[in-house]
Parts: sequence; C-alpha cells; structure tokens
Amino acid sequence: MAVTEFETPCGVLRLTDSAGHPVPFCIRQEILPYRAEIWDDIAQRNVPFTAQDQYTVSIDTAALTPGMVYTLRLCGAAHFTYGDSDEYAVANVTTCGGYTLSLGAADPNDAEKDRQAVPVIQGGVRIGLKPPAQYDESKFSRYVLIPLPDWSGYQFRLLDRTEKEIRFRLVWLHHDLPYADPAAYESAVTLWSII
Repeated sequence: MAVTEFETPCGVLRLTDSAGHPVPFCIRQEILPYRAEIWDDIAQRNVPFTAQDQYTVSIDTAALTPGMVYTLRLCGAAHFTYGDSDEYAVANVTTCGGYTLSLGAADPNDAEKDRQAVPVIQGGVRIGLKPPAQYDESKFSRYVLIPLPDWSGYQFRLLDRTEKEIRFRLVWLHHDLPYADPAAYESAVTLWSII
C-alpha cells in the first residue's frame, strides 16, 4: 500500500524531501518468523510471543533524486533513543502509552564507516571509535544513512540506483504482560526491526 504517512501508537511515520514535501512510500505487513520470549514474574517462566505489528517500509529508488536528502521520521510526542545495532543495521526504540516501538534501517556502508572511524584513546587505551569529521563518501555505495540526532528516524541520500528500493522495518508490541520487564519488550522489537 502506497502512503504518505502511517499511524503508529507512538507517532505518525512520514517521509519528506529536503524541502519538506511529502514523498510516498510503501508499507506492508511482513511478520518475520523469529520468536522472542519475555519473563513473566507471576508465572515465573518465559512466555514466547511474536509481534503481530511488523511492517516493512520500502521506498522506490526510481522515485528519488540522487543527492537529495530525505527524512523518514516518527512525528509525535514519543521520546526515542538508540535501540540496537548489528552489522549493516541500526534501530531506534521508544516506549509510550503501553507500547514499545522500534524503527530499523539497513546501512549498506556500515563496514566502510567502521574502516574510516577514528579511535578514541583514554589513558593510553583504545576505548572505542567515533566518526571522522567527514566521511570519504567516494568509497560508499547505494545510499548514505544517518540516524536523526533525536533518534526519531533517519535521513538518507541516494548515491546510485544499485538497489530497487530502500527498506526500513517498523515493529511495535503492546505491553500485555503486566509484570514483564519493559527491557524485554525493547529487546524483542529491536530484534524484529534490525534488517
């Protein structure tokens, strides 16, 4: 289904170009077969479950202008944070109104970003990596992906038309186990939202 916005329990998902104009995107329910478990303190056992609200958001690259910056954002009052990441993928997360929601994105240049990262040294010991002042994008392909500073979504810029579409994953869960740890919901939705 092609839309310009999609309602979720934690905000409205919108795609806009650099001028703020709405850009259509496709959204389809696509439930991944992974199962998660959440600890129920009352039953004293792990309860398996699968999220029924799992969606793939796809944007046709033929409809995008190379070099233009696009923003896919969840608009609303929810406060988002970094959720999780894996090789070539990253996800945000929020909990609001009895739901936990995550929007995940594939980053085709993740390995190259790691190669260009600058070591962080503390007390003579490397404690991590940070992005360089500016990436050398001549080594990037497909599209450049940048999480928004408030983690409410992502900006991206098309580099080439190698891929037919750019994909994101949107997942949410209703908190229907009253004694479950909220962190377990976060782990589950980020599992399903990392592409």
